[in-house]
Amino acid sequence: MRALLADHGFTDCDTALLSGDLVGYQQADISSARDLIEPLLSLYAADSIERAGRLTFRSRNRTSLPPRTIEVLAERDDSAGLWRETRRHDSDLAGETSITYFDPATDYEQASARSGRALEANDRVLRYGLPAVLPEATALELARILLRENRVALREISFELSPQEQSLEVGDVIRLPDGPAGRFMVTRAEVAETIRFEARSFIASGGGGVRAQTRQGAGDLASAGFAPRVVFMDLARDGSGAAESFARVAVFARPWRRCVIASSATGEGFQPSAIIERPAGTARLAAALSPGNIGRFDFTDELVIDLDFGGLSSASMPAVLSGANRIAVSANNDVFEIIGFLEATEISSGRWRLAGLAARAERH
Repeated sequence: MRALLADHGFTDCDTALLSGDLVGYQQADISSARDLIEPLLSLYAADSIERAGRLTFRSRNRTSLPPRTIEVLAERDDSAGLWRETRRHDSDLAGETSITYFDPATDYEQASARSGRALEANDRVLRYGLPAVLPEATALELARILLRENRVALREISFELSPQEQSLEVGDVIRLPDGPAGRFMVTRAEVAETIRFEARSFIASGGGGVRAQTRQGAGDLASAGFAPRVVFMDLARDGSGAAESFARVAVFARPWRRCVIASSATGEGFQPSAIIERPAGTARLAAALSPGNIGRFDFTDELVIDLDFGGLSSASMPAVLSGANRIAVSANNDVFEIIGFLEATEISSGRWRLAGLAARAERH
């Protein structure tokens, strides 16, 4: 970021709070520093703040400080209230993100990284195409972050503060004790008679940052550095179709590589059966799941899981009864049961609480 600004004659900036890897960036015919920087801020989930003529850049993915409580709001005579909340429609949320980049491990050939698909989401894909040089692992992590950013920002609020209140800035996390529940990140500030702020719902992302990783050389073992989690599932019949159609395989790996599943009726002569193009939304139980009832919703039990990547969303009761929000859970005896859920809440980074568990189907 400092190099881009220096190329345009601007050196008074602070980049200490930025994180992320960027090997190279092609400027091409773009002459404006803003045109170069804004796509990077969007891709890396960062903000630019002007303080007394100096630009400060700050990543927002791991904001973990307690949110600032806004006790006093400004109310103008022509205002409809102290604050206003809007909620995006589910169709506005992306089900997947795709990043096009140049891969240094393949002599800078153009490559594409896709996030895992959000369960029961629509077919909308957010596409980012940048003349940027990125390691594959970095591109995959950025795609995951972009999908999470899009799906977390479901609600937006606007409010106004006194013009004397100058300390609140873009990128700060706030909450309104007498307003809508949850934490919100400030995305816009407009100074007039009052200072009008816009903010969107926010959940801090934990864990490590985006890390560059290197591939194994061509002379190394094909399996070196690649240890996918492969789960074969013989599921209960959960709808129409032949019995063999309920056999499933789930594969997860980081970094992700396309996998080929081969099968054979004997111990030899394996033939390719399926190509796995994208990682599965796998998770591990974070708490024991007690026995439940089959045939009706259970509102007393909850399922707590650590999701490997991506996110989940709640669904209505008719949607769950029609097949939405179905997951397969492996019991201690390696038998899978199919569980539906009504509510999905991210209680911490990557940890989700599922409630309103629906009719469980077991294979016998």
